[in-house]
Amino acid sequence: VKEVLRRGKFTTGQTKDGYIAGWDGLGIGYYFGGISIQGVLPAYYFQNLTASVMTTNRTRYQAVQEYLHPALSSSNTNNNYFQEVDQCVYNVLAHPNCQGRDAGVQGTPNCRNVDCSPHVNPTMDSVKDNWKVLHFTGSCLHFRPWILCQGGALRKNAAIPELCRAFIYHWMDIAEYFLNTNENNYKSVAPNLPTCLEK
Repeated sequence: VKEVLRRGKFTTGQTKDGYIAGWDGLGIGYYFGGISIQGVLPAYYFQNLTASVMTTNRTRYQAVQEYLHPALSSSNTNNNYFQEVDQCVYNVLAHPNCQGRDAGVQGTPNCRNVDCSPHVNPTMDSVKDNWKVLHFTGSCLHFRPWILCQGGALRKNAAIPELCRAFIYHWMDIAEYFLNTNENNYKSVAPNLPTCLEK
């Protein structure tokens, strides 16, 4: 990983199969945050796999699926290092695939991740019940509470999408706990926090 970073070869060229080059010309990492660790690690761990795609008739998607899920591979090896996790549970970005089956994305050819199953995340409420890590980016990029609350109380902003609003309420619960347990210290780290929590 250090060598990838030291080479620093991160470009906007194209790979033979049409991806933006990203790290080391692998077609990996050219996306939001991809120049950081969330792009470097996939580039490092998938570099050999990416090279193998160039010499076979498999698509990247097929190759990655076989690597992540050895049962899908004809060689059926078990030396994979990854397990695909549900993005509607971990690192939730409030994308349409996490807004329930009625959003019209789950089960379509363009939504192939484990979180795209209407049986796994059938409704927005089921996502809210099961999430573990929320991420104020993606569909909620413009609804970060520490930015919104500069204009007044968060609860008074009616233009916030439902899932992002649920993110914000969860954030407010944590912020309220912080205020209640750090009455004398919050002013040095978050002096305007009480404004965000006004009813």
